[in-house]
Amino acid sequence: MIMAIVSLVIAGALIAVDQIIKMVVTNVLQPVGTVPVIPGLLDFTYVKNYGAAFGMMSGQTWIIVIVTGLLSALLIAALFFYKRHTWLSYAACILILAGGIGNLIDRVANPGNFVTDYIHVSFFPPVFNFADILVVVGAGLLVVYLIFFYGKKENPRKKAKG
Repeated sequence: MIMAIVSLVIAGALIAVDQIIKMVVTNVLQPVGTVPVIPGLLDFTYVKNYGAAFGMMSGQTWIIVIVTGLLSALLIAALFFYKRHTWLSYAACILILAGGIGNLIDRVANPGNFVTDYIHVSFFPPVFNFADILVVVGAGLLVVYLIFFYGKKENPRKKAKG
């Protein structure tokens, strides 16, 4: 129970960081459009994303909002009710939840229902944001957890020590 609450606090902090970055980007970057950071590799480019990942499902905001809301509720429930968490499963839940809610806030709060994207790397055409990074890293950690740790019996040495 304590770890679930701590996880929600950490997710809340990451959501706050995401929203602060998006506020700065909107106020500073939007008027200029693009700022090269590492020429030929990394730019900060203000983009309004009206779809989901890579602009897919553009104009279907409420479907994206409902799916994100349901997945967020499922992750919160998992934080409280799943009994075999490891640091990896907690980290995955925290990151996916924070990224999903960070973009959900944008989608619901911005007039026109868009997400603010701003990171562009030359080898990856779509522009993305901090929340997207959280979701992708969290999903990667979740896959690692599911492949290597989910359903495994507890280490008997660990049980004997505790």
